[in-house]
Amino acid sequence: MTTAVTADRTRWGAVVAVALGSVLAGLDLTVVAVALPGIGTDLGVSPASAQWVMLGYLLPMVALSIPAGRWLDLAAPRAAFLLATAGFGMSSVLIALAPDFALVLAGRALQGVFGSLLGALAMPVIGETVRPEHRARAMSIVLTLLPLSSAAGPALGGLLTEAFGWRSVFLINIPLAVAAAWAGLRSIPRRSQGLPPP
Repeated sequence: MTTAVTADRTRWGAVVAVALGSVLAGLDLTVVAVALPGIGTDLGVSPASAQWVMLGYLLPMVALSIPAGRWLDLAAPRAAFLLATAGFGMSSVLIALAPDFALVLAGRALQGVFGSLLGALAMPVIGETVRPEHRARAMSIVLTLLPLSSAAGPALGGLLTEAFGWRSVFLINIPLAVAAAWAGLRSIPRRSQGLPPP
């Protein structure tokens, strides 16, 4: 049964949620780059090995993009979004508290898994919660924030690393994940409702 979307707050709240999710996924592609020397020095790994902090996120994120989309066809949208944001946030905490390089890599791989879900969720959530006449605007918001967050990553990572150390580039994800989860909990439907009518 198709259900109309009537509340502006719910519709745009869902856009805010997936936009914040896209910022999380995009930011972590690049924010770590400036922190790599500090990670290597602190955890006693070579510069070449430290590069795996970048690859450990990127590889699962890319590899799981299509499988994530297929899984989301079957999953409840709100539960999937909350899983993705909570998983991304907890992975960030794991990395920030990691005593060794192996745990950093494990956390980054988990971030990549949940990042692939965040990326795949944007279009179906917008399709579920935004009327057809507003979908182009909603998608443009998300698609603009993704590259902007990636572009801002190195500058933000440099500021955080210099001021608070390399672990802060992962802790910054926590308030973003909490904000995204809160917006998603309030605005993304519990079950798939079909596309809103024109």
